[in-house]
Amino acid sequence: MKKLTLRKYTPALKEKVLKELEDGTLSSYEEAKRKYKIKGKMTVKRWIEKAGKKHLLHRVKVIG
Repeated sequence: MKKLTLRKYTPALKEKVLKELEDGTLSSYEEAKRKYKIKGKMTVKRWIEKAGKKHLLHRVKVIG
């Protein structure tokens, strides 16, 4: 059985990712995941929702 590993990301990293999505430096969740080695398909989406930046949800596409 595969062991589940819980990862915690710093508030600074979350803010940086959201800022880069907002200013267009990052164009997708997938790009953010690759650049910052973020695990989990919905991690960045949850950060967007918790930060109240739902305007980013329609701009950013989920790939894979």
